Amino acid sequence: MNRDLVFIDTRTTREQWAASVPGALAIPGGNSFATYASWVIDPEVEERPIVLLAGSLQRAEELRDRLSYVGIDNVVGYVTSLSGFETAPLTLVTPAELQRLDNAVVLDVRTATEHAAGHVPGSQQLHGGRVLKNLNSLPRGGKLVISCQSGGRSLAVASALRNRGFSNVVELEGSYDAWREYERERAAGA
Repeated sequence: MNRDLVFIDTRTTREQWAASVPGALAIPGGNSFATYASWVIDPEVEERPIVLLAGSLQRAEELRDRLSYVGIDNVVGYVTSLSGFETAPLTLVTPAELQRLDNAVVLDVRTATEHAAGHVPGSQQLHGGRVLKNLNSLPRGGKLVISCQSGGRSLAVASALRNRGFSNVVELEGSYDAWREYERERAAGA
């Protein structure tokens, strides 16, 4: 990946889990696209031009406009496919695998209210919009497992952390929704 620009992959979470461009910022292009982008791109610091992966010119223009609403206005282009890009699946941890991980910290990037309503046992809550402002408090040793409700927020935050040198970052596949289902199945089988 060219480090002279910011490449934002706007495909769905599941598509990005299956094939991701190393070094890309992973920000699903759904309703919260601009919000998640504002968590991982500081327009007062980030001066590199931005290129979007979007399905069409119309979609790229729509996403560019949404970025401008949060002050991110240096989008210079777009591509419509990953043709010619090196890709690899992202490293995910299933809920069952999480149970067996030693020295893992689960970071829940949902709101405090969501976390209080239910969470992976032992997880630490830090809102996704605050993660990059708290890099020094994040563990560098062991696995740092990022989780949210279903995967979109954790995808964006995990990609930003990897781009800032956190090589120990993985995502909880399916996030809290998958964890909750795993716990239901375990309870039913007991």
